[in-house]
Amino acid sequence: MELIFPILMGLVLLVVAMGTRVGRGGLGRYGIGNDRLEPWVDRPAALPPMPVVPRFPAKEASTARIEAVKERLGELRADLVWVIEHPSLFDGATPESALMFEKLAAWGDESRYLSDREAHNLAGAVEDAFTSARRAAEALGLDFYDESGRQEADVAVKLVAKARSTSGAEARLLMDKVAEILARLLPFDVPEAITAARESDEPGVQAP
Repeated sequence: MELIFPILMGLVLLVVAMGTRVGRGGLGRYGIGNDRLEPWVDRPAALPPMPVVPRFPAKEASTARIEAVKERLGELRADLVWVIEHPSLFDGATPESALMFEKLAAWGDESRYLSDREAHNLAGAVEDAFTSARRAAEALGLDFYDESGRQEADVAVKLVAKARSTSGAEARLLMDKVAEILARLLPFDVPEAITAARESDEPGVQAP
């Protein structure tokens, strides 16, 4: 009995000591303190953070898409014959064109406040509206005018062609007649197209 008591006391002290060790840092898998483990022992490797892939392109990409639509629209507006033969594209009273101008105006008013997702969606809406408006204009063509208007439009196209085949004062006189006809026919101005046509008739400039 005298030997059992010291043995029991020793076991109790050992258990207490181990519990204290576990509370402070714990024992490892093999009874070794965690603060003494080598770095490669039972420690999971830290994984690098996964890159965040954006769901939508940056707003700059949407801005580039809008600029491409504006550029193409400007090219068509500067093509005088195309304007004469497909005027509804630039007529705000035509439903498809009205929607196109509405979407372009929305971009101008709201783009700086839009998120990448909203900008992406609005850029798509502008592209779709432009495509629909152009197709509608190509389908309608000269039927945009009434019968007498179609005859005048045909005369205007022929005058443009004649002006491009000559130069100097004669070409300028022909283009002045075209401008007069279009002022009567079209519900919108086309100064860009008139200017481009006149410049193409200047000496030294090759007509397209």
